Amino acid sequence: MVHDCVLALGFFDGIHLGHAALLDRTRQRAQALGLTPAALSFDTHPDTLVFGTAVPLLNTMAERELLMRRLCGMERVIFAHFDEAMMHMPWQVFVEDYLVRQLHAKHVVCGHDFHFGDRGQGDPARLQEKCRELGIGCDVIPEIRVDGSAVSSTRIRRLLQTGRCEEAVRLLGHGQLVTGRVTRGAGRGAGLGFPTANVPFAPGVLVPAFGVYRAEAEVDGVRYACSYVELGNPGIPHAVVPYHDLKNADENELRELGRAIRWYSAFPKGANVNFYEITGEDRIFERTFERGVEDFTYACGTGTGSLVTVLTLQGKVSGHGVKVDMTGGQLIIDAQRDHSRIASLYLTGPTNIVCKGEVTDEDLVIPGM
Repeated sequence: MVHDCVLALGFFDGIHLGHAALLDRTRQRAQALGLTPAALSFDTHPDTLVFGTAVPLLNTMAERELLMRRLCGMERVIFAHFDEAMMHMPWQVFVEDYLVRQLHAKHVVCGHDFHFGDRGQGDPARLQEKCRELGIGCDVIPEIRVDGSAVSSTRIRRLLQTGRCEEAVRLLGHGQLVTGRVTRGAGRGAGLGFPTANVPFAPGVLVPAFGVYRAEAEVDGVRYACSYVELGNPGIPHAVVPYHDLKNADENELRELGRAIRWYSAFPKGANVNFYEITGEDRIFERTFERGVEDFTYACGTGTGSLVTVLTLQGKVSGHGVKVDMTGGQLIIDAQRDHSRIASLYLTGPTNIVCKGEVTDEDLVIPGM
């Protein structure tokens, strides 16, 4: 069943401050009228068909929908197929037949520069006039300006292409969203002590200027500042994750989160998950969820080494005599830093016999014999 809605109109590439103003008005109108807040976009940028030139996009369709739902409260997002028929549709038909009859729009919201219909003959003034004729509401959002210039997707694309990411983020109002599956690279970043994630961009999505970018991982809609480290040769994968009030954390909730991060699709090998909380100067409390065991363990040497490696490089601990407390006891870690990498790690702590056993000849299996 299609519900009556307040409908936002636009392509919404990037969901910048101008789009946010338009979508916020849509949500407010829907709340006041008791209708569904919805947005109409297109699967292809109209300029690609109109001018015959592909437009490098800030986001995929899935990313645009995610941002509109999450940041702007849209409950319904429609992607119309933009083809020759849509491009040459008379603007009156677009409003009467498509927006009102098919999409059940009872109120529409557009930007000051929105054009639609054959040869772009539909504009905000004509849209308002037609809406009055049809007995539905229409809001036109004025231009949003930052630093004396209009906020637009085109302006943001130029900033990203020239590496001016902080300026682009100011116009977006949020971090640039890139989704994808991490692929294995040459390991150069890991060799320097700064493991990096290689995420191929979707076809048609704008690639920012060459550089190294910091990102956040997201699990079940929650973002975690996560550092991925492979320690040793072959590398043992670890996800180092800060966790507030770790000592008092609910065991079951922490286990479920550990399991989710351990199997996070971005980690090609899976990962041991090292939750931590800094409890004092060069003092840390740690819980480790280990792959293979698939539960928490009393201690993890490579995990504790990875934890101190990350925090030393981030400047959060000195790297000298760092005390790490865990359920199995305490380890003291010394990380020898060489500029932007950790040259060596030393772990000091007690050793305990946890089990004894015997191996008899009958238990041995020798390959090839």
